[in-house]
Amino acid sequence: KGGNMKKKNYPLRILLIFILSLFLGICSSQIATFPHITDFELGIGGDWMNATGDDFDWSQRSGSSTPSGGTGPQVSPYGALGTNGYVYIESSTPNYPSKQAWLDGKCDFTTNAAPQITVNYHMYASNGSSYGPGILQLDVYDGTSWTYDVWNNTASDVDWQKAKIDLSAYGGLPYVILSWTGYTTGWQSDVCIDELLIEDTGGGSNPLV
Repeated sequence: KGGNMKKKNYPLRILLIFILSLFLGICSSQIATFPHITDFELGIGGDWMNATGDDFDWSQRSGSSTPSGGTGPQVSPYGALGTNGYVYIESSTPNYPSKQAWLDGKCDFTTNAAPQITVNYHMYASNGSSYGPGILQLDVYDGTSWTYDVWNNTASDVDWQKAKIDLSAYGGLPYVILSWTGYTTGWQSDVCIDELLIEDTGGGSNPLV
């Protein structure tokens, strides 16, 4: 929903990301080869990471539903596009209400004239809007400042949905953070994402390797 923003300590994470990357080696690597696909079949890590400073983490799952009753994918294959693995936020106690989970990917768009990200997402609350499905929101850091709410969804649907998000405003930039925020409302505010595709729609992209 428009107006939802990261906590005040969010910009501090950028410094923490660099420190962790340099000294601990646990930060995600920068995505620089396109098109780039992430299917979350084996977990989280490598190209996307749970960020620090939020309320709780995204988790990986390969199977039906999420721990909250009446939420999550209901039909096999449970992931998007015929896969099973996906990442999700679990809104059960103590992760609601009004709690945030951040999942970040760092991108080098130097060779991209018109980058775009395609996201497959699942947001379903069987007990209605009083319980969920929460909010899925994309925020973008361009190396200098954040743009919040570049895209969001609040609608509940029992099926996987897909969105193509224009990132052409960030074409040519060497350091961009794409940050997914899951916001919880009720105890069924589980949100899932899968099969992330980052590509250049304006030419000049590198081949997938």
